[in-house]
Amino acid sequence: MKVISRLRCLLGIPIVFLCGSIAASLILLATIKSGGKLSQQIRILCLVVSHPGQHNTQANATHHTWARRCTNTLFVSNSEPKITDFSYLDDVCSVMAATAVLGEELQQFEHEFCSNGTGNVEVLQDPSSNSTIPKRLPDMGNYSEWVEWFSPTFPMITVPETRVGRQGLWNKTKFAFQHAYDSFLNDFDWFLKADDDTYFIIENLRDLLRTQDPNDNIYFGCNLRTPDSTGYMSGGAGYVLSRAALQQLGPALHNSQSWLTDTDPEDVNIGAVLRAAGAQPGDSRDTEGRPRFFPLSARWLADPRQDGQPDWYWLLTGYAHNTSPQCCSPRAISFHYMTASDMYFTELLLYNIDRQHF
Repeated sequence: MKVISRLRCLLGIPIVFLCGSIAASLILLATIKSGGKLSQQIRILCLVVSHPGQHNTQANATHHTWARRCTNTLFVSNSEPKITDFSYLDDVCSVMAATAVLGEELQQFEHEFCSNGTGNVEVLQDPSSNSTIPKRLPDMGNYSEWVEWFSPTFPMITVPETRVGRQGLWNKTKFAFQHAYDSFLNDFDWFLKADDDTYFIIENLRDLLRTQDPNDNIYFGCNLRTPDSTGYMSGGAGYVLSRAALQQLGPALHNSQSWLTDTDPEDVNIGAVLRAAGAQPGDSRDTEGRPRFFPLSARWLADPRQDGQPDWYWLLTGYAHNTSPQCCSPRAISFHYMTASDMYFTELLLYNIDRQHF
C-alpha cells in the first residue's frame, strides 16, 4: 500500500495540530478517499438537525461538504407554518428570531410584524378565547427568501408543531430517530445525529467503527458527566448509534413520553432514553487516550491563547485535555460551532490541498 501523500491540516493549523507524532503524520486519515471498501462496508445514515433560517447557510454547507461522505443523509427541520393556524404569525416570527442574518425584505417584515408582538397588524377580539387575532395576515409566498428556506435542494424530513430554537431539538431528534427506526433500521449499520454547525470527518468515524459490531447495543460520542455520574453524549459534538441501539431506542422513545419534557436538553434526554434501553456508552478515545468528538470548534481547541474558555466544557468533559495544536486525536471525528465558512475552509484543506514532502 502506498504511503498516503495527501496529508491535510485542519483549519489551517500546522500538521502537528492533529498529528502528535511523525508516525501519525503519515496516516492522518484512515483513508483520505471518500470511496473504497470501508465506506461500502460501514453504512452510515446521517441525521442533521437544522431550522428554516439556516437551510441556505449551515445546512447547505453541510450538504456540500462532509455529509456527502455519509452513505445517506437526511436533514431534519421545521414544517412551514400554516396560515390557518392561530399561532401562524408567532411561528413565522419565531423562525426569523432564530435566524442570524435576514435579507432586506425579511428585515422589513420583522420590523413591521414581529417587533411588538403583532406589531402594526390590526387585531380583532376572538370571543371564543378572549384573545386577539390578526385582522390581516401576511402572505409569506410573496417573500422570495422565505420561499427558498422552505424549498431545500437536499433530502429533508420536517417535524410538525415544534419550536425553532434549542427547545425544538428534542422533538426533532426524537422524530429523526423514530423515522430511521421505522424506515431504515435494516438499511444501515450506524445512525449519526449531528447539528448543522457540526463538521464530521467521516473517514475517521468509519475508522473508529470498523472494529465495532453494529449488532452490539452501543453508541459513541463526546462523553459528558452529570452530577449523578450517569453521563451522556454531547449533542453538539454529535453521536452515533449502532443498529442494535436504534432497535432498542425506537420502542423506548414511545415509553419516554411521560417522563421527559421538551424543556430538557436534547442530549441529556437521549442519554436517559438510551440508558433505559440498555445501550452502553462506548469509549471513542484513541490509543493514547485523546478524545475524538468535540463540542467546540477546532479553531478554539487548537489555539492555546484563547480567552473566555467555556467552563461548562471543562467541568463536564469525561476526558481532560489541553488547548494547543496537540489538543486532539490525529483521528479526530467531529467539531462543533463551525460556521458555513469554517466548513468550506476545512473541506479545502482536508480534501483539496496536497502537502509536498522533500
